[in-house]
Order: sequence, then C-alpha cells, then structure tokens
Amino acid sequence: MSAPREDSRWRLRIPAENLDLVITPYLADQELHVSVRYWEGAVGISNADSAALAGSSYVELVGYDDQPSTDQ
Repeated sequence: MSAPREDSRWRLRIPAENLDLVITPYLADQELHVSVRYWEGAVGISNADSAALAGSSYVELVGYDDQPSTDQ
C-alpha cells in the first residue's frame, strides 16, 4: 500500500437520473506500483438505498495523487 488514504469504495450520485450508487472493489488491494499511481480492478455496483447488487464493472484510476509512488 503506497499511501495511508486508500478509498475502498466510491459513491456516485446523479440527481437528474435519481441515481445513488455505491461502487465497491471486489478485491481490496488492486493498486499497481509503477511510475504513476495506478489502480485498476473489478467492482460491484449497488443501490445506496437497498444495497442490492445492480451490476458489475471495471475501474481504472491513473495519476490520482500528486505524490510519486515510493514502493518498488
């Protein structure tokens, strides 16, 4: 783990569509240690109100922190 702050889920709200979703990684530690911060992995998408699974997807985050990775 390269930083003390690691988001383990995200909340996506789209009021115009009446959507309130929670996006949760299937696996906790999916960060890759390369020249930039890079996280990728499969996620489950659920309704924030009922926690019922609404779907699955894949997320990639690149360069989301201005601190270079110190892990080798």
